[in-house]
Amino acid sequence: MMPGEESSARKGESTMAVSALPARERAILCARIAADNRAKDVLVLDMTEIVRWVDYLVVATGASGRQIRSIADGIETAMKDLGDRKLGLEGYEHGEW
Repeated sequence: MMPGEESSARKGESTMAVSALPARERAILCARIAADNRAKDVLVLDMTEIVRWVDYLVVATGASGRQIRSIADGIETAMKDLGDRKLGLEGYEHGEW
């Protein structure tokens, strides 16, 4: 997705279109979910002028595998509710990324 572009929600996944929430606001939502799950050092990095394959990057630190999986689950659920879909997931079983 290019800066300023928003992908459309997949059919049947959500009543709220992804385009209704800009990329920046989705990144902030992910950061809030991480913070709500007691993540440390939560950062939202604006990547729009650096790379073309992502607009924002959210980085956070968790204290345990269980906590990191909880953060990942919360973010996945919120993004799915908005119609986003993940392209892949690595390290979930061990809570290591």
